[in-house]
Amino acid sequence: MVATFPAAARPGPVTLRGGRGRATALWRGATRRARLLLRASLALLLGWLVSTLNPPTTAASWTNATTTIAPTMSTKKVISQAVDLNFMDWYDASDGSVGSRTVSSTQYAGDGHTAGTNQVLNTSFNASYYEQIDYAGIDLPVNVVTSGVTYNITYASQSAGQTTCFYVESRRTTDNTVWGTHGSSGSPSGCVTGTTLTTFNVALTEITNTDTLKDSFAIRMYVYNSGGGKMTLDGNSVTGNLRYNNGTQTYSTFTELEYQRPFNEPAGGGTASWGLGRYNDGTSASGTVAKAGTAVAHSASFDTNKYLEFDQSPGTNFIPTGATITASTLTISYNESDSTGGSVMCLQLDIYVSGVDSGIGTTTGANCASSTSSNVQAAFNTISIISTATQANNVYVRVAPKSTVSDIAKLYVDYIKLTITYSLN
Repeated sequence: MVATFPAAARPGPVTLRGGRGRATALWRGATRRARLLLRASLALLLGWLVSTLNPPTTAASWTNATTTIAPTMSTKKVISQAVDLNFMDWYDASDGSVGSRTVSSTQYAGDGHTAGTNQVLNTSFNASYYEQIDYAGIDLPVNVVTSGVTYNITYASQSAGQTTCFYVESRRTTDNTVWGTHGSSGSPSGCVTGTTLTTFNVALTEITNTDTLKDSFAIRMYVYNSGGGKMTLDGNSVTGNLRYNNGTQTYSTFTELEYQRPFNEPAGGGTASWGLGRYNDGTSASGTVAKAGTAVAHSASFDTNKYLEFDQSPGTNFIPTGATITASTLTISYNESDSTGGSVMCLQLDIYVSGVDSGIGTTTGANCASSTSSNVQAAFNTISIISTATQANNVYVRVAPKSTVSDIAKLYVDYIKLTITYSLN
């Protein structure tokens, strides 16, 4: 069944109106004297209550929570947010056969993919030389209390007998604010001798709110290698808990993955970027895109056996269990490789939810690509097929192109993301 994706409807405000109840006692048949006596008795009773009770000044009820010593409010904090999840992993099936999964070499520890530093490292700590891991935090809600925030790094030396040590700073990249320092040149956070990958977990106790992680957050890692060699990087992530109920209860966990790695090494600096890591950061000319290996044959229809598939990061649930989803949108940014300007490429997106092809969206007109120098964006309202946390956390997308010119243009995808608006009581 093909689901249509109409323009997103803007939900109107919900107004809750409580009627003012009025109970009127009708004292029919009572004498005036009886009514006066009754009023006097009620007044005395009210005075006694005021003199003996000291009620709280707020309307919240309080209970003793089993998980804390201090009393906590019985009403949980309501979270209402719009968050994004970009699809970081992909497969190339543009020739009709599915290739291997393409991932960033330094995102997932233990997945068999690693990357070395670009050049050799210094033989001692030097504040001028570093490897920096940048995180976007787009999947995190705004202004939510965090706990247990941890930087997780898995690495090794590239040569046997060499020792590579590190210490880290948590930073805001826009103004170089240092939130915290962990370890030092005299007391590193960790060291690895030899080529065996080893994991270190550095507690970032200074990070207590998602706003810090969403505001140009980065980990700067100062490193040295005893033999002047390289280090092998396997995984870099920031994990933690999301809290509500005045910050006393965990309602979800999070895992933040790097989208780029600026570095400054003795032989020079630069930035290692992942093609799907940032929205509209490049075109086919710059290389920061997911590129189909095979050009599109001219056809009046889409060939759904030839596609690029985009997957969510495994094991990452960005919408918490029990959330109520009120809006869902899938957005793609792409271009095509034909530099002659003679071809026009349009797309069909098959959206799989929990392994089932649940809806199809197509690009037309101005949402089709005809240039290598700029990206085209298209958005699809997916609330009809993605309306629960389980559905939102189990999505992959297959993108099949068609072109007006045969065997010239290849599909280049800059970014693909799912935006979810949800509330949690």
